Amino acid sequence: MVYHVRDVLESTRRTPSPPARTSTDDIIARARGIRRRRTAAAGGAAVAVAVAALGVGLANRPGGTEILTAAPVAGNTAFRTGYGEYRTGPNRIGPVGQITTGYQELPVYRDGLTWQDDQGQAYPLTDGAIRFYRPGVFDPATLGADEGGATFGPDFTAEVGGVRGFGRIMTYADRSGQYHRTALAWQYEPDAWATYVPRAWKTTASTEDALRIAGAVSPTGTTRPVKVPYTMAFVPAGWQTVAVEEATTEYSNVVSHVFMHAGPLTGAARGATVDLRMDGIEILVMRGKPKNRPVGDKDGLSCSSVTAACTLVKGDYLLEVNGRSSGLSTATVRKMVTEMKPADFTDHATWQSVGQ
Repeated sequence: MVYHVRDVLESTRRTPSPPARTSTDDIIARARGIRRRRTAAAGGAAVAVAVAALGVGLANRPGGTEILTAAPVAGNTAFRTGYGEYRTGPNRIGPVGQITTGYQELPVYRDGLTWQDDQGQAYPLTDGAIRFYRPGVFDPATLGADEGGATFGPDFTAEVGGVRGFGRIMTYADRSGQYHRTALAWQYEPDAWATYVPRAWKTTASTEDALRIAGAVSPTGTTRPVKVPYTMAFVPAGWQTVAVEEATTEYSNVVSHVFMHAGPLTGAARGATVDLRMDGIEILVMRGKPKNRPVGDKDGLSCSSVTAACTLVKGDYLLEVNGRSSGLSTATVRKMVTEMKPADFTDHATWQSVGQ
């Protein structure tokens, strides 16, 4: 599954424990440093969204949902979603997190579960995710492949909102015992699958609980563009966006998360999760201060003299363009940042639709 990296790391602080010798930022920095040597996990999806002169085509889907296609069209087309926010029992679902041409993902939250960032700000902690895949992208055999730490039992028949599908019991075990939850997959259109996969926590939940959560989501009947808080004036030749996430500080300290790749992701890569393990460019906008960098708490631009990464500090926010695993030079990454036109990070009305 795709989650905010800090969400995953900070979730370990939910119970008292000895102070960690390594900070969240240290762990993330190390992850970025080794991602060139890691293999992308199976079972996500990718997207080929046009940047600069390349656009994307939109194909209307039943139920008011729009799914992006990879076909370029004249001009630039917005990156859109047709799903909203939902409430069922103690769970809140959405708004859409990461969105790609392969799938749209809605994070699932459970009341009372939170994590804290480095400044002590609390945010809702994701408890699972629902994904709606494009036709032909999802392989049912891979259900749950992204949820490390759990083992999955055999398939059993299940219906989600009256639609036939299947489930698998997922088991998480540690020294304190075994915990069971249910992952689900169902066809919401011919050859188009949706999935619900909870996290492998030290908690047990029933199959009925999973069916209630999965059945709570339906298209809104309208669509909205997914936006980023900047306009890009320079993109290296051949590079394009492959994953986009828009959020607010109600949900995370990461308000915008974009990954770029040298050309479109094709073949099996369209079904692989786009995250820190991918060789590419990461563009991150978050509320917080950079650690151990020359800029410190001052507004301005700082670039690494060793790796292709630059950080722009603006008030309480920072924008980082991280090309450490891209093969690009620091000079190229610096050009990307210096020619960017940042919007007001706190005002989504000033943000730009992807592709514009």
